[in-house]
Amino acid sequence: MRRFQLPAFAIVAGGLLVILGCNNRTVNTAEMTADGRWKWVETDSSLAKSVALIGATRGKADDLLRIQVEVRNLTNSPQRYYYRVEWFDDQNFEVNSPLSTWQVRTLQGGESQRINGVAPNPRVTDVRVKLQESNRN
Repeated sequence: MRRFQLPAFAIVAGGLLVILGCNNRTVNTAEMTADGRWKWVETDSSLAKSVALIGATRGKADDLLRIQVEVRNLTNSPQRYYYRVEWFDDQNFEVNSPLSTWQVRTLQGGESQRINGVAPNPRVTDVRVKLQESNRN
């Protein structure tokens, strides 16, 4: 009887996928389309049940792109979440700013909050806002 044997690289690759998949945190993304509308891409069903994006606007402050995103706690208990703002230039390269790192916020039950941001320089032409659930409320 002949045995089937998996190549070593297939075993290692499978193991890495399992490890990386277990450590990956999902993110809700509010993404601005080229015509100025916000597109919501839901990748975290747990956060979407408790914290919802209810509005988003963008405009200019002098030559700088600015944004305001409003979120609401859909529950009666405090909800902690993380957010970050990613700024991009006209060639779609990310432009770092203090808001490019994950920030933490807490919403009380039923509370709404606004996330405000101003682009770090006039080269910024696009933006993406990400929300991520917190495991500890």
